[in-house]
Amino acid sequence: MCFKLFRATSEAYGGAVFGRGSGTIWLDTVNCIGSESKIDECSHSTWGSNNCNHRDDISINCLPNRSNDTTVRLVGGTTEYEGRLEVYKSGKWGTVCDDGLNDQLSVVVCRSLGLPWNASKAYGGAAYGQGSGPIWLDNVKCMGSETGIEKCSQNPWGSHNCNHREDVSISCFSSTDIAVRLVGGTSENEGRLEVNRLGIWGTVCDDNSNDKLAVVVCRSLGLPWATSEAYGDAVHGQGSGTIWLDNVNCIGSESNIAECSHNPWGSNNCNHGDDVSINCLPNGNFF
Repeated sequence: MCFKLFRATSEAYGGAVFGRGSGTIWLDTVNCIGSESKIDECSHSTWGSNNCNHRDDISINCLPNRSNDTTVRLVGGTTEYEGRLEVYKSGKWGTVCDDGLNDQLSVVVCRSLGLPWNASKAYGGAAYGQGSGPIWLDNVKCMGSETGIEKCSQNPWGSHNCNHREDVSISCFSSTDIAVRLVGGTSENEGRLEVNRLGIWGTVCDDNSNDKLAVVVCRSLGLPWATSEAYGDAVHGQGSGTIWLDNVNCIGSESNIAECSHNPWGSNNCNHGDDVSINCLPNGNFF
């Protein structure tokens, strides 16, 4: 879609931010130069021909309030330094999708709020709970030097392929302390792997998991690790809440799970049926 159709400070938004329509979707792939006198003078697909649904309906603001364009807030945390990232646009608070997420976004957001930013972290997977209303931004790419989130590269406002399970959260004063535990086993040596981040216990997805992960976890817990094993498919039961880690790849020499390579915290394509379990002292007949 082209967003040059509207004059002066007007803006167009995807994602049905002012509500979904009904009935026919008349136009798709509309490309305007900006000088056209009406929409049917812009190039577009054949009338009524589209590959959309009403979640993709366009909304228009002919006189955006520029003073509110870049307002951000953090919602749902235990302090002002953390929470779900929300952005105010056209009179509506909305969220940010975690596609392409990295910590440079948290640097920009925390600095713009006048909060500590050197150790800030960005998390996907709605770590501080799912928002509601518009998902304003997707594929946000920041360098870290921007003065506000709107200066980062991004999809057009309201254009996304996300849901609120992918809402971004931010911690401006991130703790580096990571705790792990094993839950649901018959002894302290085994169970579902859970990780505590920002005071929230969550699980680990089994994508690419191997026994090197078990070595790191068991050693960090002070448990036997030489013959330790990692299992997928929630063999010690499904957890609940946040799935903190996905695509964890350990060499085996790391001192804790946070030192292994992994997706950004909270960013995953899993469900709790994929939760990792660990056995630090297999008996040779386990599962």
